[in-house]
Amino acid sequence: MVMRLPSLARSVVITCTFAACTWLWPVVVAAHSVPEQSVFDATGEIKNPFTVPDGVLAVMKTDPFVQENLRDQGIPSDQIPKSWFAASIVHLARSRESDVVLIGKGPLVGANVTQFWILRPTGHGYELLLQATGLVLSIKEGRLNGYRDISVGAATAVQVTTVLFRFDGHRYRAHRQSTIPIV
Repeated sequence: MVMRLPSLARSVVITCTFAACTWLWPVVVAAHSVPEQSVFDATGEIKNPFTVPDGVLAVMKTDPFVQENLRDQGIPSDQIPKSWFAASIVHLARSRESDVVLIGKGPLVGANVTQFWILRPTGHGYELLLQATGLVLSIKEGRLNGYRDISVGAATAVQVTTVLFRFDGHRYRAHRQSTIPIV
């Protein structure tokens, strides 16, 4: 069965300019892409990875843990290796705002833990909203001040600790912590 478009639809398709098609393409791709990842772990596996923007690296230059590792490796702070991070886009508040989950890799990974950072874009670069150490970071459905809640979990040989972070209007703060012994 051959389906024919009505003449108005044909003219719309035919008159689609390069600029308009280029603008629409991300919308079409997003509609068919993998759902947004909401759980991240110390392995650094990202379902929808993207290259760490220079603006995010500029914020990482000021992070004490990153600075310490740069010194230990003998690397100047203006040459942070992008290979030290895995990055993914998430939407914590508005669908138009592309927030960044950054996961430490390489020398930033410890025994069963890594560093997690959450950053949001601003008019002048990126702003750090959360820095936490753990095994797993989960973005929750609950919200405070328009931003989704985040939990970070860590485990040792004897206990599992989970911290729930909530947005206070400026950054994420620890709201509740629970520790459960492993029996």
